[in-house]
Amino acid sequence: MRTEDLSVEPDHTIAPSRIGLLVLMAVFVFILAAVLLWMNNRASLAIALVAAPVGLVLVTNPRWALYQFVFCCYLLFVVVESVPLILLDLSALVLIAAAFLDVVLSDRLPRRMPAIGWWYLAFAVVLCISGVFGYAPERAVRPVARVVFLLGTFIGVYRLSRHLSPTHLLQAFFWFAVVHSLIALVPFIASGGVARSFGFSLRILDELTMLALPIGVSFAVWSPRRRLGFLLGSLVVLGALVGTQSRAPIGFGVLAAGFVLLIGWWRTRTHRSLRSAAFENRTAGHAAARRIWSVVALAAMVPVVLIVLKPTLLLAVYERFDSLVRFEPSGTLLLRLQLWERAIGAFLDHPLLGMGPGMFQHYGEVYPGARFNPFTLYISGLSAHNMTLHYLAETGLIGAGTAVGLFATQFRISRRVWRQTADMTPAATASALYAIGFVLLVSTLIEGGWLFGGQVGFLAAFFMALITRASETLRCTPGASQTT
Repeated sequence: MRTEDLSVEPDHTIAPSRIGLLVLMAVFVFILAAVLLWMNNRASLAIALVAAPVGLVLVTNPRWALYQFVFCCYLLFVVVESVPLILLDLSALVLIAAAFLDVVLSDRLPRRMPAIGWWYLAFAVVLCISGVFGYAPERAVRPVARVVFLLGTFIGVYRLSRHLSPTHLLQAFFWFAVVHSLIALVPFIASGGVARSFGFSLRILDELTMLALPIGVSFAVWSPRRRLGFLLGSLVVLGALVGTQSRAPIGFGVLAAGFVLLIGWWRTRTHRSLRSAAFENRTAGHAAARRIWSVVALAAMVPVVLIVLKPTLLLAVYERFDSLVRFEPSGTLLLRLQLWERAIGAFLDHPLLGMGPGMFQHYGEVYPGARFNPFTLYISGLSAHNMTLHYLAETGLIGAGTAVGLFATQFRISRRVWRQTADMTPAATASALYAIGFVLLVSTLIEGGWLFGGQVGFLAAFFMALITRASETLRCTPGASQTT
Protein backbone atom coordinates (compact mmCIF):
# COMPACT_ATOMS: atom_id res chain seq x y z
CA MET A 1 0.00 0.00 0.00
CA ARG A 2 1.46 3.34 -1.12
CA THR A 3 1.75 5.99 1.51
CA GLU A 4 0.87 9.60 0.57
CA ASP A 5 3.44 12.27 1.11
CA LEU A 6 1.79 14.59 3.64
CA SER A 7 4.84 16.79 4.15
CA VAL A 8 4.21 20.56 4.17
CA GLU A 9 6.10 22.72 1.71
CA PRO A 10 8.47 25.19 3.36
CA ASP A 11 7.11 28.73 3.91
CA HIS A 12 9.16 31.26 1.93
CA THR A 13 7.21 34.35 3.05
CA ILE A 14 8.97 37.10 4.95
CA ALA A 15 7.88 37.63 8.53
CA PRO A 16 6.17 40.98 9.27
CA SER A 17 8.85 41.81 11.85
CA ARG A 18 11.54 41.51 9.20
CA ILE A 19 9.55 43.69 6.79
CA GLY A 20 9.29 46.35 9.48
CA LEU A 21 13.04 46.13 10.11
CA LEU A 22 13.76 46.53 6.39
CA VAL A 23 11.48 49.58 6.22
CA LEU A 24 13.22 51.18 9.20
CA MET A 25 16.62 50.51 7.64
CA ALA A 26 15.48 52.07 4.35
CA VAL A 27 14.16 55.15 6.16
CA PHE A 28 17.44 55.48 8.08
CA VAL A 29 19.45 55.29 4.86
CA PHE A 30 17.26 57.92 3.19
CA ILE A 31 17.58 60.27 6.17
CA LEU A 32 21.35 59.75 6.42
CA ALA A 33 21.78 60.45 2.70
CA ALA A 34 19.62 63.58 2.95
CA VAL A 35 21.68 64.89 5.90
CA LEU A 36 24.93 64.30 4.03
CA LEU A 37 23.60 66.12 0.95
CA TRP A 38 22.39 69.01 3.12
CA MET A 39 25.80 69.32 4.83
CA ASN A 40 27.45 69.44 1.39
CA ASN A 41 25.24 72.36 0.25
CA ARG A 42 22.96 70.16 -1.82
CA ALA A 43 19.74 71.29 -0.18
CA SER A 44 17.54 70.77 -3.24
CA LEU A 45 18.73 67.19 -3.70
CA ALA A 46 18.28 66.51 0.01
CA ILE A 47 14.70 67.75 -0.06
CA ALA A 48 13.96 65.74 -3.20
CA LEU A 49 15.44 62.60 -1.65
CA VAL A 50 13.16 62.91 1.37
CA ALA A 51 10.12 64.05 -0.59
CA ALA A 52 10.22 61.23 -3.16
CA PRO A 53 9.33 58.31 -0.83
CA VAL A 54 6.89 60.47 1.14
CA GLY A 55 5.15 61.45 -2.09
CA LEU A 56 5.00 57.83 -3.19
CA VAL A 57 3.29 56.83 0.08
CA LEU A 58 0.77 59.69 -0.21
CA VAL A 59 -0.05 58.99 -3.85
CA THR A 60 -0.83 55.35 -3.11
CA ASN A 61 -3.08 56.13 -0.12
CA PRO A 62 -6.18 58.20 -0.98
CA ARG A 63 -7.00 59.08 2.63
CA TRP A 64 -3.50 60.29 3.40
CA ALA A 65 -3.52 62.29 0.16
CA LEU A 66 -6.66 64.12 1.31
CA TYR A 67 -5.37 64.69 4.85
CA GLN A 68 -2.05 66.09 3.64
CA PHE A 69 -3.92 68.49 1.36
CA VAL A 70 -6.03 69.79 4.26
CA PHE A 71 -2.87 70.07 6.39
CA CYS A 72 -1.03 72.07 3.71
CA CYS A 73 -3.98 74.46 3.34
CA TYR A 74 -2.87 75.98 6.65
CA LEU A 75 0.79 76.44 5.72
CA LEU A 76 1.78 79.29 3.43
CA PHE A 77 5.31 78.35 2.42
CA VAL A 78 6.93 79.57 -0.80
CA VAL A 79 9.03 76.83 -2.40
CA VAL A 80 10.20 78.79 -5.46
CA GLU A 81 9.81 82.58 -5.32
CA SER A 82 10.42 83.29 -9.00
CA VAL A 83 7.46 81.22 -10.28
CA PRO A 84 5.95 81.54 -7.56
CA LEU A 85 5.49 77.95 -6.36
CA ILE A 86 3.97 77.36 -2.92
CA LEU A 87 3.74 74.20 -0.83
CA LEU A 88 0.02 73.82 -1.51
CA ASP A 89 0.75 73.65 -5.26
CA LEU A 90 2.89 70.57 -4.66
CA SER A 91 0.27 69.18 -2.32
CA ALA A 92 -2.39 69.59 -5.01
CA LEU A 93 -0.15 67.80 -7.51
CA VAL A 94 0.14 64.86 -5.09
CA LEU A 95 -3.64 64.89 -4.69
CA ILE A 96 -4.23 64.88 -8.46
CA ALA A 97 -1.71 62.06 -8.92
CA ALA A 98 -3.44 60.03 -6.20
CA ALA A 99 -6.81 60.58 -7.90
CA PHE A 100 -5.38 59.52 -11.26
CA LEU A 101 -3.92 56.36 -9.74
CA ASP A 102 -7.25 55.68 -8.06
CA VAL A 103 -9.00 55.87 -11.44
CA VAL A 104 -6.42 53.60 -13.10
CA LEU A 105 -6.68 50.95 -10.40
CA SER A 106 -10.46 51.08 -10.18
CA ASP A 107 -12.71 48.54 -11.84
CA ARG A 108 -15.12 51.27 -12.96
CA LEU A 109 -14.30 54.40 -14.89
CA PRO A 110 -15.86 57.73 -13.88
CA ARG A 111 -19.38 58.02 -15.30
CA ARG A 112 -19.55 61.75 -15.90
CA MET A 113 -18.06 65.12 -15.10
CA PRO A 114 -19.82 66.92 -12.20
CA ALA A 115 -21.69 70.11 -13.09
CA ILE A 116 -19.19 72.30 -11.24
CA GLY A 117 -16.38 70.72 -13.25
CA TRP A 118 -18.07 71.80 -16.48
CA TRP A 119 -18.33 75.35 -15.13
CA TYR A 120 -14.61 75.37 -14.37
CA LEU A 121 -13.91 74.12 -17.89
CA ALA A 122 -16.24 76.71 -19.44
CA PHE A 123 -14.48 79.47 -17.54
CA ALA A 124 -11.09 78.29 -18.80
CA VAL A 125 -12.44 78.39 -22.38
CA VAL A 126 -13.80 81.91 -21.85
CA LEU A 127 -10.40 83.01 -20.54
CA CYS A 128 -8.80 81.66 -23.73
CA ILE A 129 -11.26 83.53 -25.95
CA SER A 130 -10.86 86.75 -23.98
CA GLY A 131 -7.09 86.37 -24.12
CA VAL A 132 -7.06 85.98 -27.90
CA PHE A 133 -8.91 89.28 -28.31
CA GLY A 134 -7.13 91.02 -25.41
CA TYR A 135 -4.24 93.44 -25.40
CA ALA A 136 -1.59 90.81 -24.58
CA PRO A 137 -2.65 87.23 -25.43
CA GLU A 138 0.52 85.79 -23.90
CA ARG A 139 -0.55 87.01 -20.48
CA ALA A 140 -3.62 84.76 -20.61
CA VAL A 141 -1.49 81.61 -20.35
CA ARG A 142 -0.99 81.84 -16.62
CA PRO A 143 -4.64 82.55 -15.65
CA VAL A 144 -5.82 79.72 -17.91
CA ALA A 145 -3.28 77.29 -16.46
CA ARG A 146 -4.35 78.34 -12.97
CA VAL A 147 -8.03 77.58 -13.62
CA VAL A 148 -7.16 74.23 -15.23
CA PHE A 149 -5.08 73.40 -12.15
CA LEU A 150 -8.03 74.28 -9.92
CA LEU A 151 -10.23 72.03 -12.07
CA GLY A 152 -7.78 69.18 -11.56
CA THR A 153 -7.80 69.81 -7.80
CA PHE A 154 -11.60 69.84 -7.75
CA ILE A 155 -11.76 66.52 -9.61
CA GLY A 156 -9.04 65.06 -7.36
CA VAL A 157 -10.86 65.92 -4.12
CA TYR A 158 -14.17 64.78 -5.60
CA ARG A 159 -12.70 61.44 -6.68
CA LEU A 160 -10.80 60.67 -3.48
CA SER A 161 -13.68 61.71 -1.21
CA ARG A 162 -15.16 58.29 -2.04
CA HIS A 163 -12.65 56.96 0.49
CA LEU A 164 -13.16 59.63 3.15
CA SER A 165 -16.56 61.18 3.75
CA PRO A 166 -17.25 64.94 3.57
CA THR A 167 -18.09 64.79 7.28
CA HIS A 168 -14.60 63.57 8.20
CA LEU A 169 -12.93 66.12 5.91
CA LEU A 170 -14.98 69.00 7.31
CA GLN A 171 -14.08 67.99 10.84
CA ALA A 172 -10.40 67.67 9.92
CA PHE A 173 -10.47 71.15 8.37
CA PHE A 174 -12.12 72.55 11.50
CA TRP A 175 -9.74 71.02 14.03
CA PHE A 176 -6.72 72.15 12.02
CA ALA A 177 -8.26 75.63 12.20
CA VAL A 178 -8.59 75.35 15.98
CA VAL A 179 -4.91 74.44 16.38
CA HIS A 180 -3.72 77.31 14.20
CA SER A 181 -6.15 79.68 15.88
CA LEU A 182 -4.68 78.89 19.30
CA ILE A 183 -1.22 79.68 17.92
CA ALA A 184 -2.39 82.95 16.38
CA LEU A 185 -4.27 84.09 19.49
CA VAL A 186 -1.13 84.26 21.64
CA PRO A 187 0.51 87.34 20.04
CA PHE A 188 -2.89 89.00 19.52
CA ILE A 189 -3.82 88.79 23.21
CA ALA A 190 -0.26 89.58 24.35
CA SER A 191 -0.30 92.82 22.33
CA GLY A 192 -3.61 93.89 23.81
CA GLY A 193 -5.38 93.53 20.48
CA VAL A 194 -3.04 95.95 18.67
CA ALA A 195 -1.05 93.47 16.56
CA ARG A 196 -2.75 91.63 13.73
CA SER A 197 -1.91 87.95 14.12
CA PHE A 198 -2.00 85.26 11.42
CA GLY A 199 0.18 82.47 12.85
CA PHE A 200 1.84 79.99 10.50
CA SER A 201 -0.91 80.55 7.91
CA LEU A 202 0.26 84.14 7.50
CA ARG A 203 -2.10 86.35 5.50
CA ILE A 204 -4.64 83.61 4.66
CA LEU A 205 -5.69 82.75 8.22
CA ASP A 206 -8.64 85.13 7.89
CA GLU A 207 -10.13 83.17 4.98
CA LEU A 208 -9.39 79.84 6.68
CA THR A 209 -11.09 80.79 9.94
CA MET A 210 -13.93 82.46 8.04
CA LEU A 211 -14.73 79.11 6.42
CA ALA A 212 -14.03 77.04 9.55
CA LEU A 213 -16.36 79.02 11.82
CA PRO A 214 -19.67 77.84 10.25
CA ILE A 215 -18.36 74.27 10.32
CA GLY A 216 -17.84 74.41 14.07
CA VAL A 217 -21.20 76.06 14.71
CA SER A 218 -22.98 73.48 12.51
CA PHE A 219 -21.54 70.52 14.39
CA ALA A 220 -22.13 72.25 17.73
CA VAL A 221 -25.84 72.44 16.84
CA TRP A 222 -26.44 69.18 14.99
CA SER A 223 -23.72 66.68 15.89
CA PRO A 224 -24.83 63.99 18.36
CA ARG A 225 -21.32 63.84 19.88
CA ARG A 226 -18.61 66.26 21.07
CA ARG A 227 -20.97 69.22 20.88
CA LEU A 228 -19.15 71.08 23.67
CA GLY A 229 -15.82 70.55 21.93
CA PHE A 230 -17.14 72.02 18.69
CA LEU A 231 -18.66 74.95 20.55
CA LEU A 232 -15.44 75.80 22.40
CA GLY A 233 -13.45 75.28 19.21
CA SER A 234 -15.75 77.70 17.39
CA LEU A 235 -15.05 80.35 20.04
CA VAL A 236 -11.31 79.87 19.54
CA VAL A 237 -11.69 80.16 15.75
CA LEU A 238 -13.82 83.29 16.15
CA GLY A 239 -11.18 84.81 18.41
CA ALA A 240 -8.45 84.15 15.85
CA LEU A 241 -10.65 85.56 13.09
CA VAL A 242 -11.11 88.76 15.08
CA GLY A 243 -7.36 88.74 15.78
CA THR A 244 -6.61 89.00 12.06
CA GLN A 245 -8.60 92.28 12.06
CA SER A 246 -9.55 91.62 8.43
CA ARG A 247 -12.86 93.41 8.09
CA ALA A 248 -14.46 91.53 5.21
CA PRO A 249 -13.57 87.97 6.42
CA ILE A 250 -14.82 88.81 9.93
CA GLY A 251 -18.10 90.04 8.47
CA PHE A 252 -18.49 87.01 6.23
CA GLY A 253 -17.54 84.58 9.01
CA VAL A 254 -20.11 86.02 11.40
CA LEU A 255 -22.65 86.07 8.55
CA ALA A 256 -22.00 82.37 7.84
CA ALA A 257 -22.35 81.42 11.51
CA GLY A 258 -25.59 83.39 11.70
CA PHE A 259 -26.77 81.66 8.53
CA VAL A 260 -26.21 78.26 10.18
CA LEU A 261 -28.26 79.30 13.21
CA LEU A 262 -31.02 80.80 11.05
CA ILE A 263 -31.55 77.76 8.81
CA GLY A 264 -31.35 75.48 11.84
CA TRP A 265 -33.95 77.51 13.71
CA TRP A 266 -36.18 77.57 10.63
CA ARG A 267 -35.96 73.81 10.29
CA THR A 268 -36.81 73.19 13.93
CA ARG A 269 -39.88 75.39 13.51
CA THR A 270 -41.25 74.31 10.14
CA HIS A 271 -39.58 71.10 8.96
CA ARG A 272 -41.86 68.08 9.29
CA SER A 273 -38.93 65.67 9.39
CA LEU A 274 -38.00 66.76 12.90
CA ARG A 275 -41.25 65.27 14.18
CA SER A 276 -41.27 62.21 11.94
CA ALA A 277 -40.00 58.70 12.51
CA ALA A 278 -36.87 59.51 10.47
CA PHE A 279 -35.16 60.52 13.71
CA GLU A 280 -34.15 57.79 16.11
CA ASN A 281 -34.84 60.25 18.89
CA ARG A 282 -38.19 62.01 18.52
CA THR A 283 -36.98 64.91 20.68
CA ALA A 284 -33.95 65.61 18.45
CA GLY A 285 -35.60 68.68 16.94
CA HIS A 286 -36.22 70.21 20.35
CA ALA A 287 -32.62 69.42 21.36
CA ALA A 288 -31.31 71.18 18.24
CA ALA A 289 -33.49 74.21 19.02
CA ARG A 290 -32.10 74.38 22.56
CA ARG A 291 -28.54 74.22 21.24
CA ILE A 292 -29.21 77.04 18.79
CA TRP A 293 -30.39 79.33 21.56
CA SER A 294 -27.44 78.24 23.72
CA VAL A 295 -25.01 79.25 20.96
CA VAL A 296 -26.78 82.60 20.54
CA ALA A 297 -26.64 83.25 24.30
CA LEU A 298 -22.95 82.32 24.49
CA ALA A 299 -22.13 84.56 21.51
CA ALA A 300 -23.90 87.46 23.23
CA MET A 301 -21.99 86.85 26.47
CA VAL A 302 -18.52 86.91 24.90
CA PRO A 303 -18.28 90.68 24.25
CA VAL A 304 -19.80 91.38 27.69
CA VAL A 305 -17.13 89.25 29.39
CA LEU A 306 -14.38 90.93 27.35
CA ILE A 307 -15.65 94.38 28.28
CA VAL A 308 -15.47 93.43 31.97
CA LEU A 309 -12.12 91.62 31.88
CA LYS A 310 -10.15 93.36 29.10
CA PRO A 311 -11.94 96.34 27.53
CA THR A 312 -8.79 97.53 25.71
CA LEU A 313 -8.91 94.40 23.53
CA LEU A 314 -12.30 95.28 22.05
CA LEU A 315 -11.34 98.94 21.76
CA ALA A 316 -8.28 98.09 19.67
CA VAL A 317 -10.40 95.96 17.34
CA TYR A 318 -13.10 98.64 17.07
CA GLU A 319 -10.53 101.22 15.96
CA ARG A 320 -9.83 98.99 12.97
CA PHE A 321 -13.51 99.24 11.95
CA ASP A 322 -14.02 102.87 12.91
CA SER A 323 -13.50 104.31 9.43
CA LEU A 324 -15.85 101.72 7.96
CA VAL A 325 -18.59 102.55 10.49
CA ARG A 326 -18.27 106.30 9.89
CA PHE A 327 -17.69 105.67 6.16
CA GLU A 328 -14.52 107.72 6.06
CA PRO A 329 -12.38 105.35 3.99
CA SER A 330 -8.66 105.36 4.59
CA GLY A 331 -5.76 102.95 4.29
CA THR A 332 -6.57 99.63 2.66
CA LEU A 333 -10.29 100.45 2.44
CA LEU A 334 -9.54 103.55 0.38
CA LEU A 335 -7.16 101.51 -1.77
CA ARG A 336 -9.88 98.97 -2.53
CA LEU A 337 -12.39 101.64 -3.48
CA GLN A 338 -9.88 103.11 -5.93
CA LEU A 339 -9.17 99.64 -7.34
CA TRP A 340 -12.91 99.05 -7.82
CA GLU A 341 -13.26 102.41 -9.57
CA ARG A 342 -10.58 101.51 -12.10
CA ALA A 343 -12.05 98.04 -12.62
CA ILE A 344 -15.48 99.53 -13.37
CA GLY A 345 -13.90 102.03 -15.78
CA ALA A 346 -12.05 99.27 -17.63
CA PHE A 347 -15.27 97.24 -17.88
CA LEU A 348 -17.22 100.17 -19.32
CA ASP A 349 -14.53 100.57 -21.99
CA HIS A 350 -14.42 96.80 -22.76
CA PRO A 351 -17.87 95.45 -21.81
CA LEU A 352 -17.96 92.20 -23.80
CA LEU A 353 -14.58 90.45 -23.48
CA GLY A 354 -12.64 92.84 -21.25
CA MET A 355 -8.98 93.86 -21.48
CA GLY A 356 -7.76 90.28 -21.44
CA PRO A 357 -6.79 87.91 -18.61
CA GLY A 358 -3.90 89.19 -16.53
CA MET A 359 -4.16 92.75 -17.82
CA PHE A 360 -5.51 94.47 -14.70
CA GLN A 361 -2.10 94.05 -13.10
CA HIS A 362 -0.71 95.99 -16.07
CA TYR A 363 -3.31 98.74 -16.08
CA GLY A 364 -0.80 101.33 -17.29
CA GLU A 365 -0.23 99.43 -20.55
CA VAL A 366 -3.91 99.66 -21.48
CA TYR A 367 -4.23 103.28 -20.35
CA PRO A 368 -0.85 104.98 -21.06
CA GLY A 369 -2.08 108.28 -19.66
CA ALA A 370 -2.55 106.67 -16.25
CA ARG A 371 1.17 105.96 -15.97
CA PHE A 372 1.75 109.47 -14.72
CA ASN A 373 -0.57 108.77 -11.79
CA PRO A 374 1.47 107.52 -8.78
CA PHE A 375 -1.44 105.26 -7.81
CA THR A 376 -1.07 103.33 -11.09
CA LEU A 377 2.47 102.41 -10.12
CA TYR A 378 1.24 101.40 -6.69
CA ILE A 379 -1.43 98.98 -7.97
CA SER A 380 0.90 97.30 -10.45
CA GLY A 381 0.67 93.58 -9.80
CA LEU A 382 -2.52 93.83 -7.72
CA SER A 383 -5.97 92.39 -8.39
CA ALA A 384 -9.15 94.44 -8.08
CA HIS A 385 -9.79 92.87 -4.63
CA ASN A 386 -13.27 92.02 -5.87
CA MET A 387 -13.57 88.92 -8.00
CA THR A 388 -16.63 89.99 -9.93
CA LEU A 389 -15.25 93.44 -10.75
CA HIS A 390 -11.84 91.95 -11.53
CA TYR A 391 -13.23 89.61 -14.15
CA LEU A 392 -15.60 92.26 -15.48
CA ALA A 393 -12.50 94.34 -16.20
CA GLU A 394 -10.43 91.48 -17.62
CA THR A 395 -13.01 89.24 -19.34
CA GLY A 396 -16.13 91.41 -19.66
CA LEU A 397 -19.69 90.25 -19.18
CA ILE A 398 -19.03 86.79 -20.64
CA GLY A 399 -16.17 85.93 -18.28
CA ALA A 400 -17.65 87.49 -15.15
CA GLY A 401 -21.04 85.88 -15.91
CA THR A 402 -19.38 82.47 -16.20
CA ALA A 403 -17.51 82.96 -12.92
CA VAL A 404 -20.68 84.00 -11.09
CA GLY A 405 -22.50 81.07 -12.72
CA LEU A 406 -19.91 78.69 -11.26
CA PHE A 407 -20.51 79.93 -7.72
CA ALA A 408 -24.27 80.17 -8.17
CA THR A 409 -24.25 76.50 -9.22
CA GLN A 410 -22.30 75.36 -6.16
CA PHE A 411 -24.70 77.32 -3.95
CA ARG A 412 -27.69 75.69 -5.63
CA ILE A 413 -26.17 72.23 -5.05
CA SER A 414 -25.35 73.03 -1.41
CA ARG A 415 -28.94 74.13 -0.89
CA ARG A 416 -30.16 70.84 -2.35
CA VAL A 417 -27.84 68.95 0.03
CA TRP A 418 -29.41 70.74 3.00
CA ARG A 419 -32.96 70.16 1.80
CA GLN A 420 -32.51 66.44 1.21
CA THR A 421 -31.12 65.59 4.67
CA ALA A 422 -33.12 65.07 7.82
CA ASP A 423 -31.07 62.91 10.20
CA MET A 424 -28.86 64.59 12.79
CA THR A 425 -25.35 63.71 11.58
CA PRO A 426 -26.02 64.44 7.87
CA ALA A 427 -27.72 67.69 8.95
CA ALA A 428 -24.47 68.86 10.57
CA THR A 429 -22.52 68.25 7.36
CA ALA A 430 -25.25 69.66 5.13
CA SER A 431 -25.66 72.76 7.28
CA ALA A 432 -21.92 73.51 7.16
CA LEU A 433 -21.72 73.01 3.39
CA TYR A 434 -24.84 75.14 2.83
CA ALA A 435 -23.32 78.01 4.85
CA ILE A 436 -19.98 77.70 3.05
CA GLY A 437 -21.74 77.66 -0.34
CA PHE A 438 -23.61 80.79 0.72
CA VAL A 439 -20.41 82.60 1.78
CA LEU A 440 -18.55 81.59 -1.38
CA LEU A 441 -21.32 83.10 -3.50
CA VAL A 442 -21.84 86.30 -1.51
CA SER A 443 -18.12 87.02 -1.12
CA THR A 444 -17.67 86.54 -4.86
CA LEU A 445 -20.01 89.47 -5.46
CA ILE A 446 -18.27 91.71 -2.92
CA GLU A 447 -14.75 90.51 -2.14
CA GLY A 448 -13.40 87.04 -2.84
CA GLY A 449 -10.51 85.69 -4.88
CA TRP A 450 -11.72 82.12 -5.24
CA LEU A 451 -10.41 81.81 -8.81
CA PHE A 452 -7.14 83.65 -8.23
CA GLY A 453 -3.82 81.97 -7.56
CA GLY A 454 -2.48 80.98 -4.15
CA GLN A 455 -4.19 79.18 -1.29
CA VAL A 456 -7.64 80.76 -1.68
CA GLY A 457 -8.47 79.18 -5.03
CA PHE A 458 -7.68 75.71 -3.67
CA LEU A 459 -10.00 76.28 -0.72
CA ALA A 460 -12.94 76.99 -3.04
CA ALA A 461 -12.17 73.93 -5.19
CA PHE A 462 -11.91 71.76 -2.04
CA PHE A 463 -15.27 72.80 -0.61
CA MET A 464 -17.08 72.68 -3.96
CA ALA A 465 -15.84 69.11 -4.39
CA LEU A 466 -17.22 68.22 -0.94
CA ILE A 467 -20.54 69.86 -1.82
CA THR A 468 -20.73 67.79 -5.01
CA ARG A 469 -19.84 64.55 -3.21
CA ALA A 470 -22.35 65.26 -0.42
CA SER A 471 -25.10 65.77 -2.98
CA GLU A 472 -24.53 62.16 -4.06
CA THR A 473 -24.02 60.53 -0.66
CA LEU A 474 -26.43 62.37 1.65
CA ARG A 475 -29.67 61.04 0.22
CA CYS A 476 -33.12 62.33 1.08
CA THR A 477 -34.71 60.66 4.09
CA PRO A 478 -38.29 59.46 3.52
CA GLY A 479 -40.78 61.93 4.90
CA ALA A 480 -38.37 64.87 4.77
CA SER A 481 -39.83 68.19 3.79
CA GLN A 482 -38.48 69.96 0.74
CA THR A 483 -39.48 73.46 1.77
CA THR A 484 -36.49 74.68 3.75
